[in-house]
Amino acid sequence: MGWQAERSMRYPRLKTEASGWHHCYSRTNGPLRDFPLDSPASHGKLLELIRYYVLGYSCEACGFSIMGNHYHLMVRFEAFRRLSQEELEEGARYFYPKTGASGPLDPASLEAL
Repeated sequence: MGWQAERSMRYPRLKTEASGWHHCYSRTNGPLRDFPLDSPASHGKLLELIRYYVLGYSCEACGFSIMGNHYHLMVRFEAFRRLSQEELEEGARYFYPKTGASGPLDPASLEAL
């Protein structure tokens, strides 16, 4: 792993036996001295997105900070394990509720997505 890979969000910043901690951050794009995340509506939408993905990926948001033009988020994931078919289907229903998937996922049903 090179320097870039070690600093990437894909790799845990802190590894423990049972989990990995990730530091996620992002900046907004816009003109200088533009602070779009200062508005309450932007704060609310960002928190809504964080909640949505934290629940969908079964991880834990341990801390966050939202500033005017960027945010930081600490996330903890459990150690890698194979998911059961039931867990995979539950995840598919969470992220793709309009498909109404109720049985085992097959390639034909995924083409509709």
